[in-house]
Amino acid sequence: TRALIGRSVRGEDWFEACLGGKVRKGESFVSDVKEDAMVAEVYRNRGIAMNFAAPVFDESGNVTRVWSNRASWERITRQITREHLAAASGGPGKGSLEVHLVNKAGLLIEDANEAEIFKVNLVEKGNAAARAAIAGKDGFTEEKDDQGVDSLFGYVAQKGYGPFKGNGWGILLSQSSRDASAAAVELGWFIAGAGVVIALL
Repeated sequence: TRALIGRSVRGEDWFEACLGGKVRKGESFVSDVKEDAMVAEVYRNRGIAMNFAAPVFDESGNVTRVWSNRASWERITRQITREHLAAASGGPGKGSLEVHLVNKAGLLIEDANEAEIFKVNLVEKGNAAARAAIAGKDGFTEEKDDQGVDSLFGYVAQKGYGPFKGNGWGILLSQSSRDASAAAVELGWFIAGAGVVIALL
């Protein structure tokens, strides 16, 4: 990060928010996930990160500095979603099970297809699950995916935690209707078999 030393960040939203009194003592500025130019410069990649920033006050309560931490999107979210997807993909149709994360505008910020991240807006493409999730709802829909395949979409809205109200994101889990039906049939046979065993016992 040595090349960043001495560079002005005036005009950056996080810096101006902290300097201008929009972020009070004990609070933090939390950005949406984005392609951060400084992170990209240091790591020589897309620089996908979240920015957490806070003002540093002196004894008189004046802002003397601004602290900023860039959290790696790869380590925070991508790793978690992939671990959960791997855990959920143990049954039939595991290849069609996908996780999609959209921001408050419906723009993909995490997806199995990396080329679509920050490029495809699911709400603009008419995806009802994405629209409901960013409206703060939880549930499921049956609709076509972006390839025109009949699919089931489960969705949940990001609710935040404690004083953090969240970013308005929506989390979607999709699977082709055919594979979801196969999984349901397998579960049905398992429950039926378990019922026979219990009856025998």
